[in-house]
Amino acid sequence: MINLYIITGFLGAGKTTFLNHYLKHHATSKNLVIENEFGKVNIDSRLITEKIDEVVELTNGCICCSLDNELVEVLAKIIKNNDKPDNVFIETTGIADTGNIIGIIKSPEVKKYFDFKSSICIVDAENIEDRLLETFETAKQITVSDIIIVVIC
Repeated sequence: MINLYIITGFLGAGKTTFLNHYLKHHATSKNLVIENEFGKVNIDSRLITEKIDEVVELTNGCICCSLDNELVEVLAKIIKNNDKPDNVFIETTGIADTGNIIGIIKSPEVKKYFDFKSSICIVDAENIEDRLLETFETAKQITVSDIIIVVIC
């Protein structure tokens, strides 16, 4: 079984900073990061500074809806690879509907190979009230996550 983690949170909350910190604790493991950016250019993957064995970029859409088939295809490629990672970290785009992603991961086809450990939501304490008023996705990200980390800057 491959350990799988979802890191979610609204735009600018600190997902990539948290991912770098979390990867330090998994430095002796083989790690693969699935990085999702809504735009065509993936800036966050260049900000990952810790040891990772592979980064898969899914850009120009969100893996919760328009790129959901691509996420399933990436997971299938991971399973078929002879040199499987110990951990897969999915960093979602800031506007992701994390519930849909969890639904994909909890499907019987995916659960056979991946051990879904947790969905971690990063929340920026300074901006959370505004984000909750602006988007419904922010509340869903918080609601469906197992762990909520409130960042105070």
